Amino acid sequence: MSLAVSAQDAVLSLVPQICVLAAEESRCRDSIKLVWEAPAAQDLCLYVNDRDDPLTCWHAQTRGEHHYQADTEESLHFHLRPESGAAPKASALFAVVRETSQYRQRRRNPWSFF
Repeated sequence: MSLAVSAQDAVLSLVPQICVLAAEESRCRDSIKLVWEAPAAQDLCLYVNDRDDPLTCWHAQTRGEHHYQADTEESLHFHLRPESGAAPKASALFAVVRETSQYRQRRRNPWSFF
């Protein structure tokens, strides 16, 4: 399953799209596969969060793939945009969530037979 978000004329998808941290874990360490497609050849770069330096760039391509090794405590926002800094063509979210244990209240007392 992948999460794909398109903006304008490109689609960016990633697998996996979520990392669930157990109570004793503090960081998500996972390999993320990012794939993008566009109907026409474009010069695009892949960015993570608000960093100025691109992870990788493609020139005159209609499709691209990148593997990113995540080591993070927070969710990651990936953006596909021209290197010139124009508006993103597509974006996708890698969500980091923490597992929480829910304590349910019993509906009856343990000594009740009914």
